[in-house]
Amino acid sequence: VIFPLDAGQSVAARELTFVRGMEHLLPPGARGLMLVGMLAALASTLDTHLNWGASYLTNDLYARTISRGMFGREPRGRELVWVARASSPLLMVLALGVMATLGSIQEAWHVTLSLGAGLGIPLLLRWLWRRANAWGELAAIVVSGIAAFWMLRSEASETVRLLAIAGAGSAAAISVSLATPPERAELLDAFYERVRPPGFWGTSDARAALARGGLAVLAAAATLYGSLLGLATWMLSAPAPLGLPSGAFVALCLALAAACAPIWLRELRRE
Repeated sequence: VIFPLDAGQSVAARELTFVRGMEHLLPPGARGLMLVGMLAALASTLDTHLNWGASYLTNDLYARTISRGMFGREPRGRELVWVARASSPLLMVLALGVMATLGSIQEAWHVTLSLGAGLGIPLLLRWLWRRANAWGELAAIVVSGIAAFWMLRSEASETVRLLAIAGAGSAAAISVSLATPPERAELLDAFYERVRPPGFWGTSDARAALARGGLAVLAAAATLYGSLLGLATWMLSAPAPLGLPSGAFVALCLALAAACAPIWLRELRRE
């Protein structure tokens, strides 16, 4: 080990190991290619999120909510262009402000996961539940953002934080969707006839498809993890958990993976 990791080092110091290794181990030409590749990846990510965020602020917030919803008028093209131009530097300033408070890349991932934890289930509900609407998703965004702000300041573990934020966002989405008027029946019927999503759409076929899909997901997970555990234990000669013989554990994992494979394969063929 050329750059030993000290358990007492900060996360940021450990994250520098890759950069230090690139600096000392790569020849000048390869080092330059690696540096260019890292800068290209950074630039592409920044461009994507700036354009993405400007599009949201321009089309969803300004054009739809403010211009059409609040003022009842259609926005002009030149007007939307200037809003988009102003949105990009605004997002950059906000991002720099957030970045200044972060001490490591790992901390940035924690913030990203926390901000998105409350939106997973609400985004799925639009495909699975007829009663879900846009107001529920907006409530999930607001509530999960507030919950993330408080939970990131707490001393709870990451698992507890993510579960709490996800629960708050999901509860807000469901309660607000039930408290607000549903979408128009003809719009929902047209969506169902076109997409045929599984879930609670008032038909037995949709509920049956959801049950089959859920079982297929569990079976696919069992096949994946059973294969990984069994093959890794065999290839690395690793000890089996719970004091089991390694050979018996490998056979059990691979048998479970093989037994579950026909379940999700059958569902794939159905599609």
